[in-house]
Amino acid sequence: MSAAPPVLHDVAPAAWRDMNGHMNIAYYTVLITRFLDLLTESTGFGAAYREASGAALFVVEMRTVYRRELRVGERVQVTGAFTAAAARRLDVVCTIHAEGALAAEAGIAFVNVDLTTRRSRAFAPQALERARSAIAVA
Repeated sequence: MSAAPPVLHDVAPAAWRDMNGHMNIAYYTVLITRFLDLLTESTGFGAAYREASGAALFVVEMRTVYRRELRVGERVQVTGAFTAAAARRLDVVCTIHAEGALAAEAGIAFVNVDLTTRRSRAFAPQALERARSAIAVA
């Protein structure tokens, strides 16, 4: 794996505003989810992985820390990378920045799930190595 992790650029639209005039917390998760889609596709754990392996990454845990509010119209940048890879689990850390300041951080745990049994299963050795290679690049 030689490519750097992807970056998601977006703008907080008016429809995402809550009663306090800043971005509703649900939309932080939307941004993180969009980034996770980019990350999994760029590291080979997206649609091609599902098709070839009959497995997919399921989020089993997410913890978000909000550092500052995001306001309508602010340009946001979401970055992140795999931080740990185990037999059945991948961990990711994401950050959301706006106007050069950290707005939120999230830790996400993925589990590799067999799509037939809907139970976790170990990664194939080559998939686990691909994840570990992505960690080395980040």
